[in-house]
Amino acid sequence: MRLLRDDARADAGEVAALNRATAEAGPGEEEISAPDLAIVVFSGVASLAWLRVLRPGFRHCFALLRSKGEWLYYDPMSHYTFTGVIGAYPVLPLLRVFRARGMRALLVRPDRPPRIAQAWRFYTCVEAVKRVLGLQEPWVLTPWQLYRRLVRRRADRVTRWIP
Repeated sequence: MRLLRDDARADAGEVAALNRATAEAGPGEEEISAPDLAIVVFSGVASLAWLRVLRPGFRHCFALLRSKGEWLYYDPMSHYTFTGVIGAYPVLPLLRVFRARGMRALLVRPDRPPRIAQAWRFYTCVEAVKRVLGLQEPWVLTPWQLYRRLVRRRADRVTRWIP
C-alpha cells in the first residue's frame, strides 16, 4: 500500500519513509478495518431555516460507526463534518441516550457496495450517511426517506443479527 505518490510536490525521502513504514507493518498492527455496526440517528433540530420544510423529527441525520469495538461519531453538517472517537460502549446504552433526547436511532449493519461509481449528488447529511453505510439508493434524498428505507432493510437483515 502506497501512502503518497512520487510526484514533484512530495519530498522523495518522505515518500520512501512512509512506504517503508507501511510495508513493515505486520498483521494486527494498526490496521484499518471497516465498521461492523452502525447507529443512524435522526433529529428534528433544524439550525438552518430551509431545513424546516423537512418532516418534523427528520431534519438531520448522523451516524455512529463501530470498528474494533470503538465507536466513531460521524456528523455531516452543511458547514462542516464533525468526527470524533467516542470509545468502547455497549450498544443499548448508546441507543437509549439518543432516544432519551427525543431522537430516533436505528441499529444498522453497514455493507460493502460493489465498486461502481454512484450518481453525483449534493453533499447532504443523508448522502454522507448513505455512503458511509454502503447504501446505494439514488432516490433516497431526505432523512425521512432514509429512515423508511433503513426500517425496511432492518426488517430483512438486522433483526436477525444480534451484536
